[in-house]
This record gives sequence, C-alpha cells and structure tokens, in this order.
Amino acid sequence: MADGFNEARALRVTELMTDYQGLLRRIAEYAPNPPPEEYFEYGYEVLRQCRAEAQAVLVVPYPVDLSSTPNGSEDREKRHLQRYQGSPSRKWVVLTKFRIIVDASARRFQARKIYLRAVAAVRWSNARSAILQGTPHAAQATQLQQTSNNLRIVSAIAATV
Repeated sequence: MADGFNEARALRVTELMTDYQGLLRRIAEYAPNPPPEEYFEYGYEVLRQCRAEAQAVLVVPYPVDLSSTPNGSEDREKRHLQRYQGSPSRKWVVLTKFRIIVDASARRFQARKIYLRAVAAVRWSNARSAILQGTPHAAQATQLQQTSNNLRIVSAIAATV
C-alpha cells in the first residue's frame, strides 16, 4: 500500500481477467454445427475463425522479458515511473504492475473484438434459419444475400478497429 494504488490495481486486473475469461467462455459456446452442404457458408467460416482466434489469444503467454518496452511505449512508462521515488527495484515492481494491466487490457480488447464478430455470425445463422423456414420462394435468395452482406460489413468493421 505504499503508493495507495495496489488495491485499485488488483481490482482492475481481476476485473479485466474476469471479463476476458467470460468472453472466451462465451466464444467457446458458439460451436458451429452446420449441415454438410452449408459448411463453407461465410457465417460458419467466421464462427470457426473466431474460435481459432480465441484459442490463439488464449495460448499466448505473458511477455516475461521486461528489459524492453512493448509497442514502443517508453515515454509513457517513463512518465509513469517519474511519479515514484525510490530504489530501482521499486520502479521495476511498479513497471511490472503497469505492464500487467496493459497486457490484460489488450487481451480483453482482442477477446471483445472476436466475441462481437462471433455474435454477428450467430445472428447471421439465426437469420438464415428463419429465412429458410417454410416453402422456398425467389425472395429467399435476395434475403440470404442481404444477411451475408450484412455479416461481411460487420466483419470488415471489426477488422479495422
């Protein structure tokens, strides 16, 4: 409690990691199980891609090498450390806590992007199922194309964020 922020930092990391874990759990629940003839439809490909990306984010370890700053954020870390007086080991502890929070925030942000794409793909799947119910007619083709276009737009927006 030397700097008065230890409790707040611990709560923030706990909040970030809990949200991250919940997002990954929800992404894992979206297991696409399409009929064989629809396996390569765009929405199901997006769902499979989201699950693979979530797995990839999950297996990336925390960067233990603290000798260099990630993402070229040396200036920000220097400003952060200037607030603290004391030994170099004290500054190392502060810097480590700061990097843990940044890493947790970045992971949660990646998981949130993946989750939003997965939700859009699930909505696409539900809309597709609703359109395909009943007797086939010509308007279904345009409706199916429109739902696929909407998913492509959402995926493109999510990729640029």
